[in-house]
Amino acid sequence: MILDYKTVSNNLKAYLQKYNGPGQLQKIFSTPHLVAIAIRYPGKSVYLYLGRGNHYEGLWWSNRRPDSLMRIQDKFLMYLRKFLENSFLQEIVLDDKDRAIGISYQYRGNQNFFALFYSGRKAYFLNSFIKEEESTHRVFCSWLKEEICGDFNQQQLFDFFDAVGRKEISHEKKVDAAADTFLENYLNEYQKNFLVVKHDSKKKKFLEKKIKKIREDLHLLQQWPEMMREMNSGHLDLSNNQEVVLCGVKIKLQGENNLYRKRDIIFNKIKSFKAAEAALSLREQETVRELTALLNNSPNVQLDQKVKTINPEWYDGKEQKKSKNLGQKGSAKFNIEEYFLEDRIKILVGKDSTSNDYLRSKIANKEDYWFHLAGYHSAHAIVKISKNGHLRPDDFAIIGSIIRYHSKLELMTIPLIFTQVKNIKGVRGSPGSVLPKKAKNISVFYQENWQRVAFKNS
Repeated sequence: MILDYKTVSNNLKAYLQKYNGPGQLQKIFSTPHLVAIAIRYPGKSVYLYLGRGNHYEGLWWSNRRPDSLMRIQDKFLMYLRKFLENSFLQEIVLDDKDRAIGISYQYRGNQNFFALFYSGRKAYFLNSFIKEEESTHRVFCSWLKEEICGDFNQQQLFDFFDAVGRKEISHEKKVDAAADTFLENYLNEYQKNFLVVKHDSKKKKFLEKKIKKIREDLHLLQQWPEMMREMNSGHLDLSNNQEVVLCGVKIKLQGENNLYRKRDIIFNKIKSFKAAEAALSLREQETVRELTALLNNSPNVQLDQKVKTINPEWYDGKEQKKSKNLGQKGSAKFNIEEYFLEDRIKILVGKDSTSNDYLRSKIANKEDYWFHLAGYHSAHAIVKISKNGHLRPDDFAIIGSIIRYHSKLELMTIPLIFTQVKNIKGVRGSPGSVLPKKAKNISVFYQENWQRVAFKNS
């Protein structure tokens, strides 16, 4: 749905009549086509929807938030969450010339301004904010390479869009009657239009094995009360400084000779069993529910892979320059896919031997990580971690699932091997082959929902 200036203006006026004044910007969600911003006003809440461009252009609102199956994550959503989420809304305005929607907001006492502009089926955005560590005013424009330093008023910020097509347009076009029902129809018809139902014949066996393993581990952890009683009984033999056995569980004492330190090590181990029991019990319940739903023929509903996420125009400097060789259209030389985990991690997957070599030798830095499936002919992945980021335990399963998907393997347990790029060396005369040193191995379970967690740079 493309809203002209008159319709956007009418929608905003109607919105402001019902939801006027300051508010709290809360959670932000996104579908492939619309961004939904939760706004809390005194005594009421609403979701403000903004189109992401490419025939989804305009402003709407609803009391409904996007269902979980509709939601996606990408770089644009992460940016909005970083700056707008949990800030105070001052006002929502419309440029007096063209379809540029502005949100004036306050964050940590600083007055900021975000604007989204539609031109030629594309969306552009800018954000004026104060960089706290430098106490300087900055303007980020999605189509520019660098931030601009300076303190600008709202009109001057709207003028920035002149560079990407802003002009004086007609405000008297006929209002499209379908605009009033567009959002409700979009939310109601989303499953029929954009979701597909998939059935996984192997999932039942996988879940049954998972439950069995969880219950075996849970039986071991549930011995912590008996272990505590035995420790407090006064009959525990602590003469050995290497290990002690409690209820059949070996606890290493790390060569400790001090009696009180030994008891402290044992107590901390029992305490960890208690905490792990609660977490594992919850995991057992979730897995049993998942299996029950599967046995009751609950369908596995996913976003259709043919549905493309609409991205605003975004210039990102060196990354954009490299993207010509990262499997984009017009590049026949390399076959590479690019994914992001939030804004912490970038995952680059080579889908053939030439692309694997190119990733390792030209794209990767020596501190990046190289991943592969041990014992299989599989795709390689280079994992780049942001300055303040790190690999979390759950990230390994997502990385393994991505490699498994692009390797066209039917594995439920994925054997990962990984090391830093500085520890691998190519094999001369054997494209795609490497000799890794200091490699580590880890087995992870395939994650059915990995495409909801890792968003693709399309």
